[in-house]
Amino acid sequence: MSYQGGFSMLKKFRGLLYGLSIVAVVLVNFVAQPVKAAALDDLKDLLSDSRISTAANHTITIDMATGDTWAAGETLIIDFDDAFNSTGFANNEPEDFDIVVGATEESIVANGGCATNDAIEITTVNTTTDTFTFTACGSYTTESGNGHEIVIEIGTNATSGGSGNDQLVNPGTIGSKLVNISGTFNGSVAKDTLVAITEGVTLTATVDETLTFTIAGVSSANCDTTGGTEIANTSSTAVNYDSIGTLSPDTFYDGCQLLTAGTNASGGYSATVQTTSLPTSGSNTIAKGNCNGA
Repeated sequence: MSYQGGFSMLKKFRGLLYGLSIVAVVLVNFVAQPVKAAALDDLKDLLSDSRISTAANHTITIDMATGDTWAAGETLIIDFDDAFNSTGFANNEPEDFDIVVGATEESIVANGGCATNDAIEITTVNTTTDTFTFTACGSYTTESGNGHEIVIEIGTNATSGGSGNDQLVNPGTIGSKLVNISGTFNGSVAKDTLVAITEGVTLTATVDETLTFTIAGVSSANCDTTGGTEIANTSSTAVNYDSIGTLSPDTFYDGCQLLTAGTNASGGYSATVQTTSLPTSGSNTIAKGNCNGA
């Protein structure tokens, strides 16, 4: 009797296990699978000036994943850390924004300016949350292909549709600040990047001064004379009057030498020419005068 009871209990236990296995299989088969969307390949924000409390331009580069595009009706949202100050920006001032998608410089229009334009609209600007929303207009032509790079310039660096005249002001404290990209343009997948806000750094450098000076001869063909007889080729150390032959009184003779100076001094240089001795011709000394026959 005891063995039969044991077998009966074993059968019931096996039946329970089979029942649990069936339920487990059913549950596994009906678990909802997550929807997958491609994240951005890369995201960066380059500031023209990262010092605290300083106005700066932003150049945001977005690399979309292969298979993704920015199509008509889709939004792209840029949300800066609330410590930034975007006062001055508005959705009726498209001149403060440049957008390049792939190889195309896009036209930017103010809110409500889409109509039938192949353009991107600056739909909203929230200066409290420092959030900018862009929408591809209904007549927007999607860039051919997919996985393009999007470059967005915000500030005075925007020049395509006019001259940008507003800039974001950096936070007043140092540290890493968040910039978030979201919207429907990339399958509603958001991505963050960080920018570093720093104190100004003063650099002092000492540079050894340099000065070079050379004298070179000049051929008569390259000597820009002021009148008179040209002396044949000069050298760096001599003016060859003997190439003329007999010198005539009260006659001008022209010879050139090239003086070349170079320096890294911020104030430049000055050159002074003076004689250390009177010129000679053989054993004769040539007297100095004012060269006007006196």
